[in-house]
Amino acid sequence: MDSNPSKSRYYRWLEGTHKIVVIIAALVVGGVIGLVMGKIVGLCIFTRKGRQVQVVKTGPHSLPLVLRGNIIASGLSGLAVCLLAVIILNAEIREIAAPEIGVPLVIGMILAVMASLL
Repeated sequence: MDSNPSKSRYYRWLEGTHKIVVIIAALVVGGVIGLVMGKIVGLCIFTRKGRQVQVVKTGPHSLPLVLRGNIIASGLSGLAVCLLAVIILNAEIREIAAPEIGVPLVIGMILAVMASLL
């Protein structure tokens, strides 16, 4: 275990024996944040009366709309998770910004393309 004093107490705790717990917690928290951000973005972009989300198009013609919502929602959720990691773990934002924001964007785009093909 590294005794670097610049790392927070929580970060040192995570490096120790609790990696599996942290991985599972990160998956759950990231999923919840992504769900909330997706719902908010969906309500903002595709709003109808009564604050319900309306599906505008289906199939291959829906791809531009799905990608627009996906890029906004996954970028915001990745940024939120990145900021949580910086605040809670005292992590360096330069080290985690690219994977925390880039991976949700790429996975979301792949899933959007797959969904538009159905």
